[in-house]
Amino acid sequence: MVRPESIQVVEPLRVFRRHRGPLNEVLLGARLHLRNSASVEPRELEGALRCYEADAASRSDGSAESPDPFWLAEGRVRISVLQADSDWTIELRAEPEFEAPRILENAEAFARRPTDGSGTGDRWRGVGLEKT
Repeated sequence: MVRPESIQVVEPLRVFRRHRGPLNEVLLGARLHLRNSASVEPRELEGALRCYEADAASRSDGSAESPDPFWLAEGRVRISVLQADSDWTIELRAEPEFEAPRILENAEAFARRPTDGSGTGDRWRGVGLEKT
């Protein structure tokens, strides 16, 4: 469902918060913009990604498939899928928040991952469907 080649843009997911003074910009995770190449509802994709996260966490020995923006070994990724016309936006929020840079870094690396058999990306056919 989510293949590296379907990702158009990866950007930081940020908010502004005020804590005793001026507004501060806080990194929460990553936002992935991708083409919807399947006839799947946002709720179905969100559910598949949450199942993927839970499955990866239950089988994890603490070492992640690198890079994997959809789960954290020492935390949780809150996943939301939004649809605009025929495209999707996936928001990945880190819990705890100090893991947000890791999610952003992994999302950027995941989007660059090769899937044509030329590298480690060939191990994945797409997050949310299957691994080979």
